[in-house]
Amino acid sequence: MSLIFAINLARKIIIVTDTRLTVKVNDIESYEDDLIKVVLLNTNVSVATAGSVGLAVYAINKIKNMVNKDHSIQDVEDIVREKIDDIVKSYVNEGNKFPVDTVLLFAGFDPNTRKKINSTYLGKVLSSEAAKKEGELVYPAIKREIIDSLSSEVIKRGSLPKDSIIEIGPPNSYIFSCTISVKNNSYKIKYDKGETFEYLIYHPEMAVETIKIPDEIINKLEFTQESVDQYNNKIISNSLLQSETKKRNFPTVGGNLFFIILEPDVGWIIPTGGMFSISQNNKIEHHGTVKVIDGRFCYILPNGNEGVYRMLGTSIFGDMDIV
Repeated sequence: MSLIFAINLARKIIIVTDTRLTVKVNDIESYEDDLIKVVLLNTNVSVATAGSVGLAVYAINKIKNMVNKDHSIQDVEDIVREKIDDIVKSYVNEGNKFPVDTVLLFAGFDPNTRKKINSTYLGKVLSSEAAKKEGELVYPAIKREIIDSLSSEVIKRGSLPKDSIIEIGPPNSYIFSCTISVKNNSYKIKYDKGETFEYLIYHPEMAVETIKIPDEIINKLEFTQESVDQYNNKIISNSLLQSETKKRNFPTVGGNLFFIILEPDVGWIIPTGGMFSISQNNKIEHHGTVKVIDGRFCYILPNGNEGVYRMLGTSIFGDMDIV
């Protein structure tokens, strides 16, 4: 399985990826579950990937060389849209192949622009049953900033028409994906975007989808005291992910999930504590445990063998597929 899942909130982004690598040599497939598929481009932008690891690493390395330490998510999107076609052509001209679709999902912040939020949708979220039930737990900082912005707009305009846009921040944040689809020895490039309170999800059995985050999930991740606990953020976003995979009947195989939580000034990476798979017949199998040893993410298998997770982009893997 190659799963990418990214949530864009008012003040943070959550990225989820699996760790499976499918190696195909002479039409024989084998599996490795030790690859972390997220790369930090700079302090503002990260990228996760699924599909042909050879093309993904090639493209990410090329893009990273064009990104400086101050580039924003908007700057990176501009670079990708301008250069990705040339990058793919260069990869093919060097004699490489990419037998499966490849998805690059970018997530990050723009320190120079303010976050824009639809006031009608925001009001619906803040007045939802989830918000009322947990009113005493509402995390005040982000809610106060939003309410102050709403009040300011009402004072400025005299009223707030339906679907008015309010601004908070900076920084702004968003997520976008670049899908390189392969068909009949040619390719097409497609973009998808996730604005505030939206998420992108990708699985090999579907194209990238942009979906609105359910109101109750927004409240838990953004407006309650739970939202300041990164482990709770992981649990809540994982519940949304499991709901989506169950709804679509996606099989999960091997490895484990890594949750990357990004805020403007800091980021966290939180793995699932164990390595499990759910087979097509819904049987759960245990494959090992994830721990930090000497500052590195490591896995410990049931037979006692240990290994260190590899980071995407630390080497060129060649023509392998992340499936």
